[in-house]
Amino acid sequence: MTSYFDENTPDIVLKSLFTKYDTNNSGFLNPHELSLMLTEDLGLSDLQAEVYIKLLDKNADGQCDFDEFKAWLNSGEKLQNAADQSRFYLMRRRYLTSSSLNYQRCCVECTPQFT
Repeated sequence: MTSYFDENTPDIVLKSLFTKYDTNNSGFLNPHELSLMLTEDLGLSDLQAEVYIKLLDKNADGQCDFDEFKAWLNSGEKLQNAADQSRFYLMRRRYLTSSSLNYQRCCVECTPQFT
């Protein structure tokens, strides 16, 4: 199986994955499209996907563009936030009980940064 998280993965492979879920051809992945990609291709649970959707949307515009998507895949994060149960619990707790601004602050505090 190809690892999308390898920094040497060709852009065409990443773009292919992105395009597969950009069903409305907008050039962005909306929350529904992101959820499908995260659960179907990357094996996250619905709850994990919900948290990752917020994590991926760095500019808080409600969608994920290819640059945000690629930066995440090349960040080395490799779904560690989902695997680390204590970190994931903290992110989920803050996300489910706080505003988007507080959630974004939590992501900065709880996760390694990627650009």
